[in-house]
Formats: sequence, C-alpha cells, structure tokens
Amino acid sequence: MEIGAATNQTITAADSSSKKLAKDFDDFMVLLTTQLQNQDPLEPLNSNEFTAQLVRFTNVEQAISQNKKLDQLVALLQASGGATAVGYLGKDIEAIGTEAELKDGQALWSYDLSKPSESTTVLVKNASGDVVFSTKGDTSTLKQGFVWDGKTTGGFDAPDGVYNIEVVATDIKGNQIPVQTIVSGVVTGVEFLNGQQMLAIGGAKVSINNVLAVTQG
Repeated sequence: MEIGAATNQTITAADSSSKKLAKDFDDFMVLLTTQLQNQDPLEPLNSNEFTAQLVRFTNVEQAISQNKKLDQLVALLQASGGATAVGYLGKDIEAIGTEAELKDGQALWSYDLSKPSESTTVLVKNASGDVVFSTKGDTSTLKQGFVWDGKTTGGFDAPDGVYNIEVVATDIKGNQIPVQTIVSGVVTGVEFLNGQQMLAIGGAKVSINNVLAVTQG
C-alpha cells in the first residue's frame, strides 16, 4: 500500500507552481529594476503597468497558496482514508464487483436479479474481455452463487488469474433486467488506484466504496 506516495504526489504539483511563480517574479523584478535604471528622466516610465503586474503576481501567489493548503487537506484525507482501509486487511468481505481470481480450479461470484427473468446467461471473461465460458443462469430473484471450475466452453483448463463475470438477464419482451454482481473473499491488500481506495482479494480488486458486508476472517 502506497499511501505516502499518493500524499506526496498530491502536494508536489502545488510546490512546483509555487517555485515557478517565484522564478517568474524574480525575473520580473530584474527587468523592472533594469528599466528604472535606464529610463529617460524626461520621460519617466508609467508605473501603472508595473503596479498592475505586481497585483497579478500577488493574486496568483495567493491562489497557489490556497491550492497548496487544499492539496494538503486532500492528502491528509487520503491518508486518513488509507488508514481506515487498512482495517479491512484479513477481513472477509462481500462487495459489488465483477473481478474474481481463478486459483486451484475455482473462482467464486454471486449475482442478484432485480426481478425474475425469462432468460439469464452467465459470461466469464478474461483480462482481454474475451468470453471464455458461458452458461445458463438462474431466473429467480434469489441471490445466486456461481462457482466456475476454470474450464472454458471448449473444455480446456483456463490459466489461473483474474477473470470478470457478466450476467445478462432479459424479461419476456427481451428487455434487459438490472443485475448486481457480487464478489467475496479475504482482503489481502490495500492500494490507491486512480484516486480510489481499492481492496485486493488475491489478485482481484474492488472499490472500498462497494463493500456490502464485512466479517472477521
């Protein structure tokens, strides 16, 4: 888990902007000093433009300072959330998701139809999104467990790894019915991915926001 790395990356952008502003301001002051030293006493430079530029620099500096404080606040919240996520380690969870790890000839999912279907099909896909196995599913609204033994539709053994499930259910008119797919297992790791806290169940990952239930592992 790289909570510290995520925190540092959040603050770095504001620091870079602040350093660039400081350099631009130094260059501006050198230019201003040079122009003042070489101005024509009979036609002195108009100070309005310089004053306006100084005001703009001040406004930008204040904006960067505010952004830096906001970034620090976000980083602290991320770190706090990461600490909370660590509490899931070793716990058995159920969560909304599609990823499950095939290991030792077994991958586990559950699915829940919003209403009875006329037809239900369960599809198992590999990391490339190709369907490697399909079968008929249950048509009732009861929560159904689905265990895949790793055999492809062609009867071959699929390699161990992470697979996704898709359950397609339709009513008598052919309209698609919403289906909630659920994964479960013991949390083995925590990480940030694209700004989201993710819980690892073996090689599979699920968003912490999708956790439905937690029990002691």
